[in-house]
Amino acid sequence: MPVYNAAPYLRLAMDSVLSQTHRNFEFLIINDGSTDGSADILRSYKDSRIRLVNNESNIGLVATLNKGLNLASHELVARQDADDISEPERLSAQTLRMMENPSIALLGTQARMIGGDGSDVDMGVLEKPVSEFAIRWYQLFDNPFIHSSVMFRKSVAVGECGAYPDSRACEDYDLWARMAENHRVESLPEKLVHYRTHSASIIGSLGRQDGNKKDGAIADRKKIIARVARNTFGEDLPEGDIAALESFIRGAEHFEADTFLSAFDRTLSKFTRAFPGALDCANFHQTVASQLATAAYWLIPSDRSRAWDIYRKAISFHPPIKKRLQWKKIAALWIFGGKARSIFRTVRKISGR
Repeated sequence: MPVYNAAPYLRLAMDSVLSQTHRNFEFLIINDGSTDGSADILRSYKDSRIRLVNNESNIGLVATLNKGLNLASHELVARQDADDISEPERLSAQTLRMMENPSIALLGTQARMIGGDGSDVDMGVLEKPVSEFAIRWYQLFDNPFIHSSVMFRKSVAVGECGAYPDSRACEDYDLWARMAENHRVESLPEKLVHYRTHSASIIGSLGRQDGNKKDGAIADRKKIIARVARNTFGEDLPEGDIAALESFIRGAEHFEADTFLSAFDRTLSKFTRAFPGALDCANFHQTVASQLATAAYWLIPSDRSRAWDIYRKAISFHPPIKKRLQWKKIAALWIFGGKARSIFRTVRKISGR
């Protein structure tokens, strides 16, 4: 657990680790030059499992993460951020799965999102692919793991892959992609982490990045996608397709329907030819259908007819997706168009969600 100015959330985060049903672990905490009282909180804990390391000055997240990996005493390493919360059974479930399946190098979980106002208000579910087929597909678009939920093998992450690279908001995505090239990766379906989003969090700060940092992060993601594609298909994807796939994670304002859907269909065809077994995997079908449903949702204000065609394609690919769609929001977009999104933002602000 790297810590930098996390005082408002730190006790909840630490208590969630120390109250795990799995009791035998080292809790390695690195204080990266905090100036907000985090150090006093850290020193107040006397649990013998805690191993506290203080950086002389702030060296940044990636350097602190890699310092932690080098200091970690065990082969299995779990990650948690200093503002998140783990369910009591998280370490037990992950340790059991990885001990029973030595071929798994990386194991994530699902998460519930919580706000930053101290009330831990439920802001919905953060779901990632579960099966290896679905994960390998999804990493052609975005990071398939929640960083604060993972457990992985140090020998693979450090010994084979060289630990976290110096990247602009993509260090974990890059490392997981390299680990997946030669090893089995999975996620548990259970929601074992409460993932906090607030203005000071990594995710919360992305929207405030200046143009150069945003461009750098986009370039880093494109490089990762290109590498994943080369490893997946044995050949390079066209640069235009890589750019289209990368744009998906950045939301409706960056969505160009024709470009993205054409690249999506071409890549899906290549993937199912390379991995025909994926067509028998329900989680792969669910992941593809969810992506199509998201594209349809973004398209409603500008092209209702085409959006409906994409929804039908998503439902045809994975019929159960019909029950998971947010029909009230879809109806609001259908009626009010793009204005509905400002209504949604206002409602979230009022409700704390």
